[in-house]
Amino acid sequence: MYAAVRQAKLKPGVSDDVIKRARDGALPLISGAPGFKGYYMILGDDDTITTVSLFEDKLAAEKCNTQVLGWIKENMGPYLASPAQATDGRVVIQKP
Repeated sequence: MYAAVRQAKLKPGVSDDVIKRARDGALPLISGAPGFKGYYMILGDDDTITTVSLFEDKLAAEKCNTQVLGWIKENMGPYLASPAQATDGRVVIQKP
C-alpha cells in the first residue's frame, strides 16, 4: 500500500470553507481513482491541514498528488497562507 500526503497552512478562519470545498471537490477526484483505499483529513490547532490518501500502488499515489496539487492551486489558493506541499511513499507499518 502507498500513501499520498499533502499539507498546507490555512489562513485564519477559513477551515470550515476549506473542509466543505475539499469534501465536494477533491474527495470525489481522489476516491474515484483506481486503487483508492482510503482518505483522511487532519486539521491541526495551528490551522495546518494535512490529508492522507491511501492507494494500492505507487503510481496511483504519485498521480493523486499531481492531480490534487493542481486542484488545490485552482480551487484553494485564496484560503492558503502558503503553498501546499506533497509527498508519497510506501506504507511500511499498518495496524487497522
